[in-house]
Amino acid sequence: MSLVCAERDFVSPNMTTEELCKIIDEAGDFLIQSGRYEDGLELYRRAATRFPRIAFFHQGRGCRAGHRGFHSEAISASQAALALEPDNQKFVNDLGWSLYQGGRIEESRTVLEQAVAMDKTDSPAAENLRVCMRRG
Repeated sequence: MSLVCAERDFVSPNMTTEELCKIIDEAGDFLIQSGRYEDGLELYRRAATRFPRIAFFHQGRGCRAGHRGFHSEAISASQAALALEPDNQKFVNDLGWSLYQGGRIEESRTVLEQAVAMDKTDSPAAENLRVCMRRG
């Protein structure tokens, strides 16, 4: 099924933002689990373009882009998500990790320190910072 067909058939004008996010997330997970990484990334690219004020879609695009090695795109998508939700600790962590993967170690460390300070119980953020500190 093409992404255009999926969008036309499953996105209703009466759908809530939460419902839309859930459908896109489930479709993205399905595509990734099926080994269709490019399709998963394209799904989030299209969602972020069509709904630019929904931070979740930028975050999804950033995560998928990072997994594909598109680090500049991952960083810009993470920055877009964070611009919409500046207090979202998960988005801060994602940006920090994207910066790390893109080789921007000092920036990464600063951002990951912020993520850990925002939520000291977030073990993925703490692990990301530990990995970054070990390299830097």
